[in-house]
Formats: sequence, C-alpha cells, structure tokens
Amino acid sequence: MFASKKLGFTLVLSSLLAACASTPKPSSDTSVVTVETETSEVDLEQLAKERASQGLVAKKSEAQEKNGVIADNSKEPQLDNISDELKTLAKPLAADYGRAVVLMKANQLDEAFALFEEIQTKAPQLTGPLLNQALIHVKRQQYKEANILLQKAIAANSKNPFSYNLQGFVYRQLGQFKKAREAYEQALALSPNYAKAHFNFGVLAELYLQDLPLALSHYEAYQNTQSEADSTVAKWVIDLQKRTGVYKAPVRKPAVTEAIIETPPAVEATNADNSTESAKNSEEMTQDTATSSSETVKSPATETDTPTSATGVQP
Repeated sequence: MFASKKLGFTLVLSSLLAACASTPKPSSDTSVVTVETETSEVDLEQLAKERASQGLVAKKSEAQEKNGVIADNSKEPQLDNISDELKTLAKPLAADYGRAVVLMKANQLDEAFALFEEIQTKAPQLTGPLLNQALIHVKRQQYKEANILLQKAIAANSKNPFSYNLQGFVYRQLGQFKKAREAYEQALALSPNYAKAHFNFGVLAELYLQDLPLALSHYEAYQNTQSEADSTVAKWVIDLQKRTGVYKAPVRKPAVTEAIIETPPAVEATNADNSTESAKNSEEMTQDTATSSSETVKSPATETDTPTSATGVQP
C-alpha cells in the first residue's frame, strides 16, 4: 500500500561498531569514520502494509497509494559511552563493514553475511555484525535463526536498544507476543524517544495484543518524535481515538458576524418630506380660503354702507 522507501541513516561507523560491544566505557575520543549504513531494523513501510492488510485503513486509489509513505524523520538513539579501546578495535574494520552494508543493500545477502562473519571473527566484542546478520535472516524470513544471533548480541551488550527492537519484531513473527512486548519495553527503557520502537510497539499492541489504548499511546509517542507529523500515522491516531471513545473533534471558530443597522429607504424619507410639505401647503391653502371667505362676506356690507346715487335720479 505504501511506496517503497528504504530508511537507512548515516551513522558514525567506528562508533557504531564500538557501541555494539560488551563493555562500553566513557571516552572523549571524537575520531570517527562515517558511512551510510542500515539500521539493523525492519522498514516501517513493511509494518504499515501489514496494518493496511488487516482492513483497518480505508482503501485508496492507485494514485494515492503511490504517494503514501511511512518515513521516520526522528533522530535515532545515540549510542554513548564508547571506550577508546573499542573505538581503536572498530576503526580498521570500518572499510569492510561498509562494503558488507553495500552488499546487503544491493540484496547480495550471501556475500554480505559472509563478510559480516569475517568482521565478527576478527572482533568478537562487536555486535554490529551480528545485528546485520540477524537482519539478513529476517529478510529471508528465517526468524528462529535471527533470534539465535540476537540473543548472542544481547548477551555481549545488553545496552543496545537496536537489538531489542529487532528482537521484538522477530518474537512477533514467531507468535511470541508477550516476549515481543518485553523486548520493545526494554528498547524504550534504554531509549525512551526511540521512534521505531514506538511504532513497532503500536502495531503489536493494535493487531496482536488487541490493546487499543496501548497502541494509541505508542502511535502518539511516535508522532511526538517526528520533526514533522506523519500524515498516515495521524489518520491511525484519529481512528484509534474514535474506537476507544476519546476522540474530540477540533473546535471550530465561530463565524464572524457584522451588525446590520437598517435605515429607512430614501424613497420613504422623500415621502415623509412630501407629506410634511403637503401638510404645510394644505394649511396655507386653508388660511387663504378662510381669508377669501372673510373678504367675500365683508364685501356686501361695505357696499351697503357706502352712499351711492341712483343713476338718472337727482336729489
């Protein structure tokens, strides 16, 4: 369901090999050899596909599926307290280790396994080669063989979180879910912000332990380790929140409303003015009419009072 994407990361090679040894001690030596290498872990993409195959996510169109990628952009656990002795032991083996990693990435697993074996023979204190050999067995679905190597690696160095994370996946594939849980818990006890361990633990809890609150807590913890939240895992979080009854819909801001003040239309104002004007005109007309009537009534009296002479009649 998700586009293919390898999740290798750049590590300090001599420090990686030294940190996988059995007796780490504090050191201030900073001389390192860098090389791009595998993380001795299973891709998150594989687990995402498995979750999707369980029918827990909606089907997407082919175009959408090509764009969906699970990518861990967090910082991997830092392997500290490496002794000068172990750094010195690991440094001359860095070139061979780098070639073995390249062979493994090119899917030349037999050649890579053999070269890791040579490195392990030269420096049995180092467990980095053992972890990568275990990962090769995982790629071949040889989980029992992988577990034997992981137990050997943990016996040599019980402080390496990578070992426990990979062991958790192997135990899960073997159907030993309780041991898988214990392995993930140990990985997170050593490195609480270990993103991939949180992710793997979430898948185990949801699909196999049927513990949805536990799964939700680890998916959320995974998201918190990311510099940018993973959109796919974000959907899983919402899905589990709804299934566990803790989902709270985002609060929507109320729409901004403006107060509307109604004013009388201009026509009505004109009518009112006209009515006033008409009233004034009516009043004036009434006064004029009254005046005219008064004059009309007074006129005969005036004519009667004024002496006139009859035409043709002399006194």
